[in-house]
Amino acid sequence: MLFVVINHRLNQASIALKAAFSPHVEVFLVDSGSELTSAERPHFDLALPNVYYCGLLNAAAQAARDRPADEVVYLWSSDVGHDSPAAVLARATEAFADPRVGTYAPSAWFSGHAQMWNKRTGGLRTVPFVEGFCFATRAGLLRELCPIDTSINFMGWGIDIQLGYLTLHRGRRTVVDDRIEVRHPRSTGYSTAIAQRQRLAWSAGLPPAARRFHRVAEWSWTKRRPFSAWVCAWPW
Repeated sequence: MLFVVINHRLNQASIALKAAFSPHVEVFLVDSGSELTSAERPHFDLALPNVYYCGLLNAAAQAARDRPADEVVYLWSSDVGHDSPAAVLARATEAFADPRVGTYAPSAWFSGHAQMWNKRTGGLRTVPFVEGFCFATRAGLLRELCPIDTSINFMGWGIDIQLGYLTLHRGRRTVVDDRIEVRHPRSTGYSTAIAQRQRLAWSAGLPPAARRFHRVAEWSWTKRRPFSAWVCAWPW
């Protein structure tokens, strides 16, 4: 497993995440446009100008370019919190032991997508897609998703849905794990209007089947129903 921490202006938090996870897994720490002090810079494996979310995702895919297709890449934003790195990694490892699982995420204390909320099932739930701030996927799927054209969409809305589509298209499951829960801030910190315009422009270039999946997967009704992944899988 390759554990990728992505950072923008939460330097100490991302360094702490690297220190916490490094005893358990290989960690790749990448920064986007932060002001790094001389003491902070050595902790980062890659420091980029401000490339936003999609640029960071492209960097993660590039870091995994030589990994076997079934190896797991775990992407963790520096504003995501959890108290037990060992438990985080153990739950993900158990989930990916099932070859049918392609994309995975822990449940979230806060998310704009209802399927991410902890449903207290004590196990894995199949969902249409998982939110992009904290998820794991097979390296082959990540490389299929990336590179993303950041001249069209650099903020990243819609990218998580596309990963759900690719996972399903490859005959795998996207799952949320109710055995573990992470914390994520409520505020986005960016213009949602711009993000929406970028999503629409970017998704216009997708194949028709992918665009149909996006439309169904983003319905509030779909997100709140336990059988929603199967609705999205219907051959529209």
